Formats: sequence, structure tokens, C-alpha cells
Amino acid sequence: MEKRRSWFGMWALLLLLPLVGCRGCTQSSTSKDTAKEEELKKKKQRLVADELRTLPYTKDNPLNVVKPGHWYQVRNKVKANYGDESLTVAISVVDREGNPLSPGWGNDSVFFMRDLSLATGQDKVIDAAIFHPFLPAETTQETESGVKRTTTIRTRYSLRGIGTLVLEENFPCNMFEGYQYDFVVLSRDISRHLFWRGLDSIVWRQSEEIEANRVTPHRVVDINEDEIAAQLPSRLATMTSMSHLVINDINLSVLNPEQQLALSDWLHFGGTIIINGPEAVASMESSQLKEWAPLTNTSKGEWTEESQLEFDSAWTIRIAGGERIRFQSDRKIPILSGTLAPGANWVPTLDGLVAERLIGQGRVVMTTFPLTDAAFLRWPSYSSLIHNAILRKPHRAPTLGTDASTQFADSFRGTERNPIHSTRLRMWARDLDATTERTESEVLEKGAENAGAKFAFTKKTSLGAWNPSSSVVEQATLCLRESSGISVPKVETILKLLLGYLVVLVPVNWLFFRLLRRVELAWVAAPVIAMLGAVYVAGSVRLDVGFSRSQTSFGFLECHNDYPRGMLSSYYALYTSLSTNYAAVYKEGNGIVAPVLRATGRTGSRDKQELEYWNADDRGVGLQRFPVLSNSTGILQSEEMVELSGPLRWQLNSDKSKIQVINESTLPVRDIGVLGVDEQGKLVTSWIGSIEPGQSVAESVQIASDNQRWFEQWESDPILRKPDLIRESDGLLWTENAVDDVYLGAMLLTVAQRYPLQVGEYIAIGWTDANPSLLEISPTSSQQKHKTVVLMHIRPASMGNVQPDTRIFANLEKEEN
Repeated sequence: MEKRRSWFGMWALLLLLPLVGCRGCTQSSTSKDTAKEEELKKKKQRLVADELRTLPYTKDNPLNVVKPGHWYQVRNKVKANYGDESLTVAISVVDREGNPLSPGWGNDSVFFMRDLSLATGQDKVIDAAIFHPFLPAETTQETESGVKRTTTIRTRYSLRGIGTLVLEENFPCNMFEGYQYDFVVLSRDISRHLFWRGLDSIVWRQSEEIEANRVTPHRVVDINEDEIAAQLPSRLATMTSMSHLVINDINLSVLNPEQQLALSDWLHFGGTIIINGPEAVASMESSQLKEWAPLTNTSKGEWTEESQLEFDSAWTIRIAGGERIRFQSDRKIPILSGTLAPGANWVPTLDGLVAERLIGQGRVVMTTFPLTDAAFLRWPSYSSLIHNAILRKPHRAPTLGTDASTQFADSFRGTERNPIHSTRLRMWARDLDATTERTESEVLEKGAENAGAKFAFTKKTSLGAWNPSSSVVEQATLCLRESSGISVPKVETILKLLLGYLVVLVPVNWLFFRLLRRVELAWVAAPVIAMLGAVYVAGSVRLDVGFSRSQTSFGFLECHNDYPRGMLSSYYALYTSLSTNYAAVYKEGNGIVAPVLRATGRTGSRDKQELEYWNADDRGVGLQRFPVLSNSTGILQSEEMVELSGPLRWQLNSDKSKIQVINESTLPVRDIGVLGVDEQGKLVTSWIGSIEPGQSVAESVQIASDNQRWFEQWESDPILRKPDLIRESDGLLWTENAVDDVYLGAMLLTVAQRYPLQVGEYIAIGWTDANPSLLEISPTSSQQKHKTVVLMHIRPASMGNVQPDTRIFANLEKEEN
């Protein structure tokens, strides 16, 4: 009986097992089923899109990191599952409530558009340029992790021409502070170069509360060689959030032509390239990096013991408490030897180890030792070497005790979060404002090493951002508002035309037909003469009866010595007597254009407008519809890199007493004045005058009398004459300088007297009436006026000395405990 019961129980269990199932097997099958369901779900979707990414990006960070006021290149991979698709994507930056943010604190919202066609089952990567707006205070919020996520990038894919929504997705963004920039590291093996992230020169503590008081000037972005083409921006306008680029063992041929050209532009306008010499030298020989490198004719060598001891003595610093851990290596470290390129120098106290060369405003630094060598990585003073010598930042002085802090020493103390220490990038059409301008006395009082100390720490936009408070934007906008509109003919012109008409109509007409002995025909000719006179008058004053437009443009061209490309920032005033929809586009897609940004506190029209900025379109890149109401003026700003067909080549003689310029461009430049500060801190000037294409001019350089940063020669031309200035809240106003043409005097005065000249730096300022811009504005206007101020960088500021940090940071916490 007991046997039967046991057998009965066993059979019952066996029968129940299929119904209940094995828990472990069930869990395993459930996870597999979930994955399959997700895959099936994607296949069932009409359109599938991967994460949208802002460039540059690293795959290990799933969130986009952006800076307000900067342009970004975004990339999104999409696939159509059901059939071929003809779509339009609209990209916008929205706030917490999902409302599109205005690009200029006004009432307009902007959608960045692009048409695309998809074949069934094929992935397609779309690129677009977007502008991240400045943020009103009410859009910021703190998350649980302490990271501010204040905006979201939204994509909406809809049927082209119909507008039916197919797919909408949102991608949250992390915010950079104004002083933070991307630090991009290119390599074949990312894992070998992760040491950058752990350096206290990348993230360092400002006080004992590490999380709340950290100085993090850079975000390290590691990009593998195979992914460079997809993850690195391809034009300067979208590279302004990058401060440094580290080149290791990559093959630079992976950079496409657009990326190579953008990299060259970025370097000349202030980018910093760090060449890991022994690893990068092989591929450097066959790339454009060769012409920028500080060292030429390199060969392999070894670091001598004597040189190593000198290096240790100069750069090994003490741990708090007095201990000094020397630099040591258990083997001979291979280094490069070579010849310094023209204009290159060894970093002070690092002869044979670190060379640097200034290219335009940018800097190329090259190590002869491998940055990843184990002896350097385990050396506690390595971060100080990178911070002070390779990155060229002010040395730091950590303190001890309960109030332990890490700060810049001497005159830089308190400026730890000032963006001037994070990047050399300067685009003066954006960056010249009240926080960067300096007076003559400030320029001459400060040496090269302290040149940045007087910069205010209240800069509202980061360096390189589109800046509504830029002095160039304010002066150009004010000039355009004063000079735009329809030009009414002068009374003298009207009287001359009337007198000429009467002379032709009566005496000339009568005498002509009297000589023909057919005086009666003079009455027949009178209406014909009247109609021809009307056509001539309309052409003389450039007016259309009943419907008139005018286009006034103000340009600011910035270029660097011996570089055949320049950055042209243009500002357009479009006046119309009747409401008009303008189009402002680049046919080749080589620029950006938008309504002029408005600074905080300024208001525009109360009528909200939705603007569409088109990317990669056959009709052109930019604004295909920009409405301007009747009897009003619409103001646009654009920015593009322009080809000058050759450089303006400047050269100072050995004692800086003479300067020569050769104009190899196609651009005639007028009324050029040179300003500089010599190595003794004295203001020097030179008058070049006008220079035509192909012409060469040489003039002497003199010490400026009374430190005047203005040229009397400019006073002879009404459009260049110094204005009477009044500083007010809405910009600079001038009086008693009414001219019919585009007035340049206020801009020349601002640049000449407020540009932050540093010791050893030389610039030239002039103007041209040529317009190299490729922006096309339609419909065209019968009245057009244009002038461009030209800022030429002749020689960058001296670099000055370097100094190690006073102590090692890593042991501060141990010392406190």
C-alpha cells in the first residue's frame, strides 16, 4: 500500500512539472523571448532610428553633451521596414514642457529640416547642423545625480509634402558649463590612452567637498581610428566646443577631405593639437600634420641618464608633507630627436622633450617621449607636467587642512573656471565683448604671463559661442539700422535731373527739329522724351515705382598670417516697402545663417514665428523663407569660411623695426593700420595704407606716441571717421557722422582701442568693399551697399615661461585624514 502511494506521488509530480515548469529554464527563455520581442517590435515599426548623437562623441557616454550658443553637427541612423520612404525630418531643441526654445531669447522658434529618401531595409545616416539656444533661467533643473539636464533634442520624421507624422523621438542632453570643452583623443586602441581621464589636470578638486567643488575644464572624448570619420565634426562652425585634439598612433588618412580642411581652420583659429611623438611620427610623414609639426627630420634615440636627472630636478614636485617621489625608469626610454621647424621652440626647461609651435592663433605641441610610457604614468608629478607644460595652463597651489583647496597661484587665483584657461579658440566676431575688451593701459600694464588675469569672470557666453552681446554684432546691427532703408535722392540731384530734363525737352528738342525743318514733330517727340526721362530718373536713383527693396550688409573678415582662408561674419539688413519672404541660402552648404541674436532684455516682435533652417537641400542650406513685414527691416547674420585665393603674408624683420606685407589674395584691402605690443611692453604702430592683389608694401614700425590706438589717416574718409560715442545699455551710439554709405568708423574704433593685445602680438586692421561671401539672398534688391572690416593677425602673443604646481594633489585627502 505504501509502495502504491509513493508511486502515485511520483507520477503526480511528473504530471505537474510540465504545467509549472522549471523556474531557471523559464527565466532564461523569458529573457530570450524579450529580446526576440524587441527585435520583432522594431521590425513591425514603419521607421526605426538609432540614438541621435552630437559630434564629437564617445560610445561609452549614451547622453549628448552640449553647450548653449554653439552649433553642432548631429548624426542619426534610420531604416525603413515596410517600403521605400520619402520623408522630412525636423529637429528642434525643446524645454521640459516640450516647447521649442528660441535661438535668441526672442519669440521665434527654429526647426532644423532635412529631406531624405530611404530604401526598404537599408540603413541611412543623416547629418544636420543645429544651433543649441541659450537657456533662460527657468529651464534649468537638477536631477538626482546632480547633473543638469535642461534641454532635449527632438526629432520628428514625417511624410514629405504631406506632413503625416511617422516617428517622433526625444534625446536628453547634459549641459556643459561655459568653461568646459571637449578634449578629443584619437587612437587605434582606446584602452591604452584612458590615463587622460584620471589626470587631475582634467578633473581637479577646488575644495574638500569633491563632488560639489570640482574644476572640470575638459570632457575626454576617446575615438577609435575606425570611427573617426563618423564621430568627428567636419567643419569649423561645429568644432567650437573642442579645445584639444590628441593624435596618437592613428593613420590620418582616415580623415575625409572635409575633416582635414576643418581641422586646419580649427587650428588656425585657436585649436591645440598634441602629438604623441613616437606613436604618431610614422603616419605624420604622409599627412598635413607634417607641415604643422614643431619637429622635422625626426629619428629614434634614447633618453640619456644626465637629461633624465635634469628633468627630475626641474619637474618632480613634493607631496604635501615633504616627500618627493622621483621620476624613475627601469629601462632606457626611447625618444625622438629632430630639428625644430621654423617658428618652433622647446618648452622652457624641457629641451629635447616637448616642442611647441604656434600656427595662427592655435598651438601644436609634440612630445619626443611616448605619453603612455609606464615610467611617466606611475610618476606622481606627471599631471603637473601635462597641466603646465603640455596644456600651458597657470600653475596651481593646493593648501592643507580642513579648508584644503586647489587654486591657481598668484594673479590667476579665482579664475579657475574662466574659459580663457581651457581653450585658445578665439573668433573675435563672437568673442569681442565687454568681458574680453581691454583698454590701452590694461594692455601695457600686463605682461604676457598675466595677460589673462584682467579678463572678467562674468562672461555670459563661452569662448567660441554665438554671442548676442558681441561688440561686433552690436556695432554692425546699429550701423545697419542707421543706414538701411530706401535712400531718398538729395535735393541737388533732383534739381540737376529736372534741369536736364527741361533742357532736353524744350531747347534741344526744338533746335533739333528746326534744323530738320520739321518743327511740328517736336510735339510728337515730347511724350517720348518724357517716358525716357522717367526711366533714366528711376535708374539714377535706383527706385521702382510703388515697390522698393534695399539690402545693406556689413562684413567682418578675420584672417591669419600666411593662411589662404578667412572667417567672414556678415550682417544683413533687408528693407522692403511691401511684405516679402526672403530666402538666404548657401548653394554649396558651406556656411550658416540665422536671424541676429538678441541679448537678454531686448524684445522683438510679439508675433511668434516658426523658422525652418534647411540642411543638405538642393535649393540651398539656410533659411528658405525669412519673412519681412512691409516698411520694416529684417536683420540676418551669417558665418562662413571663405577662400581668399592666396594669403596675406606678413613678415617682421629681426629687430621688429620694419614690417612687410605681400597680398597674394584676390582681395584689395584699404587703409591698413598695424598695432602691436613689443617684448618690452611698448605699443607700436605702422601705417601700411592700401594694398592691391599681387602688391607688396614695406613700412617702418614706430613706438606709438601717447599710446594712441587710432590712425589719423582714417579721419580723412567720412565712412572711417572716429564717432562721437555714448555708452548706453543697448550698445554704442554715434552722432554727427551721417553718411550715405556703410559707416565703419565705430567698428574700427572698437577693434583698434578695445582688442586685447598681449605682449608680442601684432594685428592689422583695414577694410574692403569686396564681398567674398557665397550667401545668396533672393529676391534681389535694387539698392545694395556693402563694406567689410578686415582684422589680420600678424603674430600671436608670446608664450612666456612655465612653472610646475607647488605640490602634488593626489595625496591631499590622505594628509587631511
